[in-house]
Amino acid sequence: MQGEAKKENISVKQYIKENDDPCSNVMLLGDIAGVLGVTICAASIWLSQHFNNYLIDAMGSFLISIVIGSVSFFIQKQNIDKLLGQALPYEKDN
Repeated sequence: MQGEAKKENISVKQYIKENDDPCSNVMLLGDIAGVLGVTICAASIWLSQHFNNYLIDAMGSFLISIVIGSVSFFIQKQNIDKLLGQALPYEKDN
């Protein structure tokens, strides 16, 4: 069957590194960061209520900002490398 994608068992890490489409990587990493952020949020709110300590909630917010910042930095670096690589092909000097 023509046009059908070859199905391989690869990890998420391999998929992100080997995929040439920046949009799918942005969507995948954004969704992963979102799910991780919601999980951290729920855990920090529950722990804050359980121990009656508001600092736990503040630390959870700080951790979420680190996750989002890290993912956005990674996406930016990866997309710049791929987009510039497509626009400016490497020419070997003689």
